[in-house]
Amino acid sequence: MSTYRAPLRVLVCGGAIAGPAIAFWLARAGHTVTIVEQSATLRGGGHAVDFRGPSLTVLEKMGVLPQVRAQATNMGPTIRVDAQGKEIARLPAEVTGGELEIVWSDLVRILHDTVRGDVRYRFGVRITHIADLGEHVDVVLSDGSAGSYDFVVGADGLHSGVRSLVFGPESELVAQLGRIFCLFSVENHLKLDHLSMDYRTPDGRVVLQGDDPDKPARANLWLIEPDVSGFDHRDAQKAKQLFAERFADGGWETPRILEALAAADPVYFDTLAQVRLTEYSKGRVVLLGDAAWCASPRSGMGTSLAIVGAYVLAHELLRANGDHVAAFARYQQLLKPYVERCQRLALDGIRADTPTTAFGRFKRRLTLWSLRLPGVSERVARQSLAVGRSFALPEYSGF
Repeated sequence: MSTYRAPLRVLVCGGAIAGPAIAFWLARAGHTVTIVEQSATLRGGGHAVDFRGPSLTVLEKMGVLPQVRAQATNMGPTIRVDAQGKEIARLPAEVTGGELEIVWSDLVRILHDTVRGDVRYRFGVRITHIADLGEHVDVVLSDGSAGSYDFVVGADGLHSGVRSLVFGPESELVAQLGRIFCLFSVENHLKLDHLSMDYRTPDGRVVLQGDDPDKPARANLWLIEPDVSGFDHRDAQKAKQLFAERFADGGWETPRILEALAAADPVYFDTLAQVRLTEYSKGRVVLLGDAAWCASPRSGMGTSLAIVGAYVLAHELLRANGDHVAAFARYQQLLKPYVERCQRLALDGIRADTPTTAFGRFKRRLTLWSLRLPGVSERVARQSLAVGRSFALPEYSGF
């Protein structure tokens, strides 16, 4: 065990959510933090993310909760419709939007604005080589520059480059869940006002979400695809063709949405997957957020886990007095049970969405019908937040 030099030198890979969140706590404690982000500029994206349970407390501790609330989508319920657009059921807002929902790009900007004066950002570069030498970590970046750091934090998402360099190939550490999805902006031709609409096809789902009738809506297509081995999320044209073919016979607003998809740029494509790691750290390299445990968007817990995980990791590291092995072990001990509950939540949701038996389909219809009964919608809302609220946020004094 070695004691901390003052200040620590920490390299964080990933400039979206988890990265700036941990940088906030480390920089506030007086340590030197560099964030590297592969994107050439601050990344945008129109999809919505939400907060549940203790993540709201962390946002409050960071002093950014008022800013996040000011940018909240304030979405209402999700209306499930049939092929003719007839309402089947109405799901409470908490099911898809948690306790507080915000557009992803707005959250990224808020976190960047909060930390940019205290940390060094380097855009347009990625880590290409990591050598853990015991007392420090040597790193080479894609532009040829190099540096030496006390710790490296991989907060670079599902397709983490840090994880691949240190822990192993993605194919061995990521479990595919048999779904492909895409996210993009479309004309709000239905004039949705703080409302989501959800249409199911035999092959998947079509979702539209709008929080202002005079602004673009957000489209979200989900495709059931048991074998995703041939799918490349980076090949936009091929992915667009796949969605167009598989949703060609869809009802409701599907044809118009497919027309918008053909012309949309940018479009975010990916598979629904979960990261399954036995250890979140190796030596002086530690993973955070989706890079460590991606529960998948189906869990609704990705952003909350990133914010809570950053808080716990930073404070365990700060109070460890130089013993990073103990800090990383404690971080994993605290977070892993919570992560596993969130991952199970996603798997349960997928099974409920696509029942394979007659009884399962009957149960789903009964559940949707029961939402019309007094009190049922409120109970569903509480149940949808239960896992997110199931983590007891540690209190750290002196930081």
